Amino acid sequence: MRERLGATTVQLLSQGPSDMWGQLRENCSEEVEKAVATLKGSFISLDGRGISDETKQVFITLAREILLARTRERVNNSEFQDRLFAKFDGRFNKGRARAWLSWDNVEKEFSKAQACAQEYLSLFDCDEAESSCGQAVMSADERKALEDIADKRFREEFSWAQQRKNDNSSRTVWLVTGWGLAILLGADNFVWLLQRPMLLLLVIVLAVAAAVVYFQRKTGSAMAILSIVAAPLAETLQSFADTIDAKPKPARTSSSSSTSSSSRKSKKE
Repeated sequence: MRERLGATTVQLLSQGPSDMWGQLRENCSEEVEKAVATLKGSFISLDGRGISDETKQVFITLAREILLARTRERVNNSEFQDRLFAKFDGRFNKGRARAWLSWDNVEKEFSKAQACAQEYLSLFDCDEAESSCGQAVMSADERKALEDIADKRFREEFSWAQQRKNDNSSRTVWLVTGWGLAILLGADNFVWLLQRPMLLLLVIVLAVAAAVVYFQRKTGSAMAILSIVAAPLAETLQSFADTIDAKPKPARTSSSSSTSSSSRKSKKE
């Protein structure tokens, strides 16, 4: 009974389903009934005596002690922090394998992942846990310490996700714009457009405006795409303005100079 109940308890504590304590209590009841039935069969085969209620209560108390001991072991184990982080990471960065795109809402996904981790942590600090084990399995100080450690790791993952999104989004915007223009216009027209900077700039502005409208309808907020394209677009405009200013101004011709000098002589006379 001890081995079977302990193994099943550890498995359920690691998985952390929403009805974890209900399943644990049901499992304890089943193991108690099996143990009582086994003992009753042994007694009957010996001298025909049955099992008293007091004997059954001993098994119930033993099952509760096993449940409490295994739960305390899992909470105090350093791997509990890793399991708590796994609940968060499975919903957020997924082992830093997630490709964050421009329309992904990092803040919203971060809040959902945090809630998932908190839900798992709350399983060990609730009235149902205390009633199932006979006493509290996690103190307020233990929970606070776990939350502080977890929050630090969560914030590191949030920063990585933001940086990943910014890096991917800037490249995606210009890559999609370039290929989109090339496909829509064709090779000849695209080269022709490249030779006319003002027209090219107008087309880019229109493309950005269309993207803003699209993301406004898709995500309900155009601020995400605006924040992504604003910086690269501003740099492009500044570079274009600097190129125009750097062009040498046409020098005054000699004929205009002679004309102006002759006009000054006529005025003196």
